[in-house]
Amino acid sequence: MLALGGVTLLAAAGLGLAASDPLPGAPGGAKAAGGGGRPNVVLIQSDDQTYKQLTRRVMPKTKRLLSQRGTSFTDYIASTAQCCPSRASLLTGQYAHNHGVTSNNVGYPGLVDKDNVLPVWLQRAGYWTIHVGKFLNGYERSVEPDSVVAPGWDEWHSVLGDTHYYGYDLFVNGSVQHHGRRRGDHITHVLNRDAVRLVKEYTPKGHPFYLQLDQRAPHSGQQHDPFGRCARAPIPEPADRKLFRGAGLPKPPSFNEDDMSDKPSFLRSAPKIGLVERRKIRQHWRCALASLRGVDRGVEKIYDALKDAGELRKTVFIFISDNGLLHGQHRLRSGKVLPYEEALRIPLLIRAPKRYRDGASRVRKVGRPVANIDLAPTILDLTGAEPC
Repeated sequence: MLALGGVTLLAAAGLGLAASDPLPGAPGGAKAAGGGGRPNVVLIQSDDQTYKQLTRRVMPKTKRLLSQRGTSFTDYIASTAQCCPSRASLLTGQYAHNHGVTSNNVGYPGLVDKDNVLPVWLQRAGYWTIHVGKFLNGYERSVEPDSVVAPGWDEWHSVLGDTHYYGYDLFVNGSVQHHGRRRGDHITHVLNRDAVRLVKEYTPKGHPFYLQLDQRAPHSGQQHDPFGRCARAPIPEPADRKLFRGAGLPKPPSFNEDDMSDKPSFLRSAPKIGLVERRKIRQHWRCALASLRGVDRGVEKIYDALKDAGELRKTVFIFISDNGLLHGQHRLRSGKVLPYEEALRIPLLIRAPKRYRDGASRVRKVGRPVANIDLAPTILDLTGAEPC
């Protein structure tokens, strides 16, 4: 059991959170409340953000509001470094070989028990559950029509399919809203707006809520950038398009390394990255940094909405990425999945008010290893909810 004051990241490895298995040491509602009522939980998840992209220069508001006032985990990893398996682990507390989503290709249809997931558990415990943003890959292959709401969500404002920053459908509680290519249609802007509106709507309702905001950024876009130079890269909001134009690539010893003889056979023959490819990687890095500025604004807007509603002292914030991304390390121009540092180790920040830490002093930094499978048990511990 790893402790953040009174907030625990339970070691779920090997337990698997099977359908009827109780959490070892899981508290009842009174203990979970810490004497201050059950908390709202706001979880914000970026897409393909590396550990090195969470800096004060790139995300100043997130660092100020959640890192400086919360706890930073420096050895947080994705148990499977790919979008859909990682997101399924968040919703189940299980490794991929247990929950069944072993790759993006398998996707949501492979999820073993679709009705036994975190939002269902929280809903049963009396929480309002709100999803805004990207959902698991392949969800549309399991439902008809695409607008069907996934199990456990009271509010469903979700995007499916490929990563598009413009020209996409947003599914809202069973209906479809199409967004085009105007400046205000940028996906980060729309998701932030909806998340803030829903926070304002649900704070007066008298029951705690769980908000999961799944951002698209900084995942690569699959389209033209109508307002900048980030085609087929993460597309920033128009106001951010000129940021980080001079940013250099991080170049650890693994970057475009000379000697690949210690690598697996399928990597040893990878050619060195030439000048043209290096420029493309650098441009992708710069576009990714700029796209995160919109995510950063969203953190502040949600924080301010909760502050205005008098709910800050009743709210736990969690900020994560689903996995990292390679940018030229080990001669890999892009990609994830492989168990390398840049793909596995990702940001984790938790800001928990003192009442939910049993009055313990805040721990500024935790260097012990934790993983995405620890998040669902931690949220259950905080809220007093239980698996089905």
